Amino acid sequence: MASTAFSNQIVTMDVTTDDDGNIAFGELLPNLVAVTNNDGSRPLTAEEDLQVTVVNGGLAAENNQLTGLSSSVEFATATVNIALKNAAEIGGYSIRPLTLNIENDAYTGSNTGGNTDNGGGSTGGGSTTTPEPAPTPETTPDVTPIVPISSDPVIKKVKHPYKIYAKRAMRLHKTVELNQPLQSFKKQARTKAKTFTVLGVSYSKGGAKRYRVAGGYVTANPSYVANLYYQSNTKRIRVISTKGINQYKTAKLTGKVRTTKRNQVLKVKRLIKTGKATRYQLTNGNYVSANKQLVIWK
Repeated sequence: MASTAFSNQIVTMDVTTDDDGNIAFGELLPNLVAVTNNDGSRPLTAEEDLQVTVVNGGLAAENNQLTGLSSSVEFATATVNIALKNAAEIGGYSIRPLTLNIENDAYTGSNTGGNTDNGGGSTGGGSTTTPEPAPTPETTPDVTPIVPISSDPVIKKVKHPYKIYAKRAMRLHKTVELNQPLQSFKKQARTKAKTFTVLGVSYSKGGAKRYRVAGGYVTANPSYVANLYYQSNTKRIRVISTKGINQYKTAKLTGKVRTTKRNQVLKVKRLIKTGKATRYQLTNGNYVSANKQLVIWK
């Protein structure tokens, strides 16, 4: 029987759908503890090992993905149970429940039609009253109408990375001024560096750009942080993840084909954006993640 070591804990993660409003099970794997079977020969994969059931949120778990999110919904929350199909073989751990904070990349906006008042009123019975003639308007001097100006600042949606990683030692701060440190992160190899999901962009009083992340703010200085996903194409990539990287049939990372071991070089055809993440399509037609903690340009 699967262990329920996490059953009394609240585990949450931020996730973004693909362009169709779906969430591939493979998107959940990087946030789970890596597990291999007893002889250590096979890494955990979404298609072969992951069992996801929906607790609430109106989604459905089918074809190795979560589906059913309406395009009229921009943000949603759902709770799922995650367990391993072959618990006896690969350790028997489970995470349940897992709360997903979802940003829908298929959001198209909602059409909220309102009632239009055409100025007509209901006609009741009774005598007809002859309208009085309209009064002659008084002559007024020409004036420029005063239009009230809102004191609220104009809020612009600034483009920002989906996820970032720490390139060097840095801190998470409580305020946008970065003067109240909450947590420190030491410099680590890229494959193990601290990552953040970017929730928005803010600016200090002096105009310095910051990224708003879960729990506070971090610097947006490119000397300290970088986009976790490659944003441009290249000809070759080398696998740097110690667990290797999976090749898939689709850009949604479904339909596992094979696992490529660390240090092997792959030839790239093009870069593809799926939701807010990016993938590399290989010259053999398969797809891999463009996550910089998994691959590096060769």
